Amino acid sequence: MEFFATHGRFWLPQRQRRVVHGSLTFDEDGIRLDLGDPLRAPQARADGIVSGSPELADEAVVHGRLRDGRAITLLRLRGWSMPADGLQETWIADFAVTGGLTSGDAFSQMVVIFDYLMPWVRPPGIIRGDLFSPSFTVEMQQTRLAETALGASRTVRLVAGVEGRQADDSVHLDQWCGLEVTGEEPKPVLEVLNEWARPLQDLLVVWIGQPVRIEQVLLGTPEHDLGRAPLELLFKAVQPAARAHPAATDLDDYNSPSLLNYAASPLPFGTLIGRWFGLYDRFPDVVTMLCGPYYAPFIYGRHRYASTFQSAEALARARR
Repeated sequence: MEFFATHGRFWLPQRQRRVVHGSLTFDEDGIRLDLGDPLRAPQARADGIVSGSPELADEAVVHGRLRDGRAITLLRLRGWSMPADGLQETWIADFAVTGGLTSGDAFSQMVVIFDYLMPWVRPPGIIRGDLFSPSFTVEMQQTRLAETALGASRTVRLVAGVEGRQADDSVHLDQWCGLEVTGEEPKPVLEVLNEWARPLQDLLVVWIGQPVRIEQVLLGTPEHDLGRAPLELLFKAVQPAARAHPAATDLDDYNSPSLLNYAASPLPFGTLIGRWFGLYDRFPDVVTMLCGPYYAPFIYGRHRYASTFQSAEALARARR
């Protein structure tokens, strides 16, 4: 999730004829929308005079088109609604989705990419043949490495793919690895993060024993298939500082706290994921206290120990 500041045009889905120009900023403080005019058209009295005072307001969805042409959907906004044109408004959004306009806060697919997932999985390479031979091929198709169903309503897949950029004199390709979750019933984005992404992030924290950073979250809706038109989610998150791209050697080092990697797991991926979500549902407080210090880089060492010890105590009490 890269920070940015840009300009664009914005409107309410139910009032598409009223388009307002403004600026959108996404940084460590969150998502901020500054508008030159009110989103809502001012209401005039019978004598034609517009009057009133600012009112604290909420908007579930705001649509927009950024200067570079990207469509964007802002979700769960709050701010002060102004009573007259020419008055600036400022809105704070909990979430932004780039790449398309969604009708509401309901998503049925997610792919989450973590910084340590690629070196942990070590998927097969994308080069077919000798890189320095006269010809070789690159595997560009998305690959499904493993899959498991969690009940009748949710499926988790381990997937890998390729993304890149090109110019007249160069081509740059990067392999990526992500965890995909598909549900039968669409969920609000907050539930997607809490019930789909967070358990997977906690599991990776337990596997490698280090803080894990979310690099990208892609969403799909019944109207926007994730495979054809991915929507990228932006939101304010407390995360470890950005670092050099982790490598497999970081997990194999003698001093690494990593417990295991994908290839060395004694359980198949499907069994491992299924049992983890079962434990997560049974012992949510245990997992929260165990992994909590890894989400708080500012925590003192003695508090880190206390959180781990309290996790063990909670597990012991729960199993009595």
